[in-house]
Formats: sequence, C-alpha cells, structure tokens
Amino acid sequence: MTAEYYILCEGYHDRAFWKGLLLHIGCTDPSNEGRQSVVDPWKKSVRGGQYAFISPSGRFIRLVAVGGDRNLLHNQFRHRVDKRHIEKLYGLIVSADADVHNDDELIRVSLPVVSQWALEIDPSRAEIESHVVLSDETPISVLTWMTNTAENSLGVPAKQTLERMVCSAIVAAYGERGRPVEEWLASRPNPPVHDSPKAHAFSYVAGWYAASASYEGAIASIWRDQRVAKVLVQMLEDQPAWLTIRDWLT
Repeated sequence: MTAEYYILCEGYHDRAFWKGLLLHIGCTDPSNEGRQSVVDPWKKSVRGGQYAFISPSGRFIRLVAVGGDRNLLHNQFRHRVDKRHIEKLYGLIVSADADVHNDDELIRVSLPVVSQWALEIDPSRAEIESHVVLSDETPISVLTWMTNTAENSLGVPAKQTLERMVCSAIVAAYGERGRPVEEWLASRPNPPVHDSPKAHAFSYVAGWYAASASYEGAIASIWRDQRVAKVLVQMLEDQPAWLTIRDWLT
C-alpha cells in the first residue's frame, strides 16, 4: 500500500528526540545520516528539513518539524489531513510540549484540542481512548512531552516540556548529576529572569554529552545511552497514547 505515517513535532530539538526514539524502537534511516537522497512512497524527494524512516514492518514514516506549537494545527495538520485522499495516511501523530507547571493548567496541544480541529475538517470523526479516527478510518493521535517526576527535583526544570523529560531521565539514571547542575545554574551571575528549561538540558549536554557535534546531535544520541533510554521509555509508557503509537511505528 502506498501510504505513510506522518509525525508533526514543534521544532528541531523535538525532531532530534524523535529521531533517536525511532531508531531506538528499530526503525531505520534510509538517508544513511543524510548522506543519500530519499524519496517517499509517491517518488517525491524528502527534503526541506523533513526526515524519513522505515519501520521494522516496512512502513514509511515522515517526521516534520513545524517551528512552534502554534503551527502544529494551523498549517501542516490541516494540509496533511486534507491531502490524505490523494496521498494516503497510515496515521498522523502530533507531538508537543505540555507547557504547564501544574496539573490544572490547560494543555494547548492535547487530544481534545486535536479532536476539535478534526471535527472541523471531518464532522464524522470519532474519538476513542487514545486517538481520533476520521470517517475514512485514518487515525490521529497526540503525544505530549511531560513526566510525573516529583516537583522541585534537583537538576530538573519545573515546566513540563521535552527538556524536563530528558533531564528527569538523566537524573533518574545518574542520580549524582542533578545537584551539580542545579548548583551551577544557581551560581550564575545575573541569570535570566525567565529561565528556559533548555538551561538545564544544555548543562547536561555540556557536562556529559559534549562529544556530540551539536545540541541536536546530543538529544538524538542520548537514546544510545541505555540507562537513560530505559527511563525515557518508562515515561512514554505512562501515556496511553504511546502504546498505540508504538504499535503503529513498529
């Protein structure tokens, strides 16, 4: 069947995390780390910052970074859903930071939000436990970057983002790393008033993963650290959506 799984993520760092995750679960990179061109099932070149993978079962996966959560649903989502009758989808996955501090805050990109967008495109869509199914049986799911790590954990940013997941996994795997990162960040002269969760993540990269060519490279390669990867998988398994998505992509 000529079709693809289509993964929408916020930015390049999310794309790097997804790359490491997909390789970890057994997908392959047909570009050979970008050294050769790749075409999709419709014989079109995969380019423009898009990544391609082949699942263990042989299905084509396209990974697309859209440049921020506000672009996830307004542009690429609607465009790809509208095009599904011409270029078929096995399924569409949307991933984004929860971007909250507390459980009672509104998550901007969530399954109910995506379900509402799907309703505008396809009034006959149905919502089940972990995803939405369009009238032509195309499934859409949402994976949110967040973790149940205790609040105020040393070396872990407070805001629920991809960086919180990564830092939480590193601290869970290597408990001795959290305190020096926390102490170093606290010792900075004139730190930013509104610190980004990336301050913590960059600190771990500088301290233990600087051999990677870039921050993006480090975020992808962290999946090759089996101790950290094991914790990240456990975090993903806390979300019912992941179990469905994992089955799609393997």
